[in-house]
Amino acid sequence: MSVNDLLEEVLQLSPASRASLVEKIVESLAADIDPAIERSHLDEIQKRMQQVASGEGAVIPGDEVLLRARSLLQK
Repeated sequence: MSVNDLLEEVLQLSPASRASLVEKIVESLAADIDPAIERSHLDEIQKRMQQVASGEGAVIPGDEVLLRARSLLQK
């Protein structure tokens, strides 16, 4: 079965069933992440959380980040 055929089948499922399927697919991908890469990501997250807590960094709302990214992409 091709990806497109599978997608057509999946789109016929209820929204709740599609959401459940997505969760299972994401979980399966997470299991394949290289532990060294995962450790690096977790270290970076910890570093940034400490920067925000100390006032050295700031949290930017997600909608603002998306607006900035779209603006940069349009240039």
